[in-house]
Amino acid sequence: MTQDMMTALLSLAGSLAGTYSGMKLITYRLDQLEKKVDKLSTLSERITAVENRIKQ
Repeated sequence: MTQDMMTALLSLAGSLAGTYSGMKLITYRLDQLEKKVDKLSTLSERITAVENRIKQ
């Protein structure tokens, strides 16, 4: 194998590893964001329920 081929294969492997780790990070961050949104939605629902009780 020539040196150019070796360099190309190593570059490909590095690119694939970087892409894979980037996708894992994005998936993790989206999961964390979804948890925060769920908490906020629950809080919003509770506040609305309390406001309705106060108005009655």
